[in-house]
Amino acid sequence: MFTSEIVNEDKPSQSTHGLLILCFCCALLGSCVSSPEHGEWVNFADLDLTGYAENAGATIEVQAYDRDRNVWTTIVSTAASRTETNFGGETVYAWSITSFDFSANPRFGCYLGDRGYCDVPAGFASVKLKFREIGGSLTNLITYDEDGFVGCVVSRVFDGANLFVAGQECRSDESPVLTLKMLT
Repeated sequence: MFTSEIVNEDKPSQSTHGLLILCFCCALLGSCVSSPEHGEWVNFADLDLTGYAENAGATIEVQAYDRDRNVWTTIVSTAASRTETNFGGETVYAWSITSFDFSANPRFGCYLGDRGYCDVPAGFASVKLKFREIGGSLTNLITYDEDGFVGCVVSRVFDGANLFVAGQECRSDESPVLTLKMLT
């Protein structure tokens, strides 16, 4: 996900700053999804999802839009870590779902197809996801564009923008919906 390279012993690299800013912005904005990003191409049979919650041990639900039934349904959930990450006086808790086989869901095609059809379309498909932290301050977690949350926020902060403002400006126009694509 993120790497932490040390350029020299006294100065962390930009990627280290990016991770710290990500943690801090997620704390300011409530909970967020750090990966994947909106519009990203993924493998639905081996999906990794990561983010930050505002509460230790919080339940994170991942919901997918069932286009056939026209409803959001929970497809998987996880618990946030109880180990805190502190930055700038804020505390967040990492969560992750690794190697999730979304394609094994019996209604998988219904999340990809058109209303009335539950077949996986030929060529490519997309799915719409939303994320919830049960008991969090936001109804849905904030999502970010394919351009990269860390890169956007880091750039704006380095240009002098307020961190909170930069975080708000960098979120996806589609947030809280995260659309992912795959070849079929």
